[in-house]
Amino acid sequence: MEALLTIIGILFVIPLFVIYQSFAWGYVASIIYTWFIIPTFPNAPELLWWHLAGIMFFINCFLHNTTKDWIKKEHRDANNGMLVTFINPWVVLLGAWIFKIIFF
Repeated sequence: MEALLTIIGILFVIPLFVIYQSFAWGYVASIIYTWFIIPTFPNAPELLWWHLAGIMFFINCFLHNTTKDWIKKEHRDANNGMLVTFINPWVVLLGAWIFKIIFF
């Protein structure tokens, strides 16, 4: 019974995680596109967040970020992987906002 609940949990958690990642990165990409690409290339097509969320769905099929390759096992914290994954898009957006304020 415990194994069945684990399998059912995984079947619901993984799709929710992929959906969150795609929509979060799609939103962040649309903001960054509006801030940096449109002013630089005025003839570029206007892409809204759902267009870029769709592109992120496509990209998520091929990208699997992991820190296992470049951090030694004794320095790796196994508990913060999901937290970093949820916060990552917003940290990138914060960095882009700071860059925009300083340079534009």
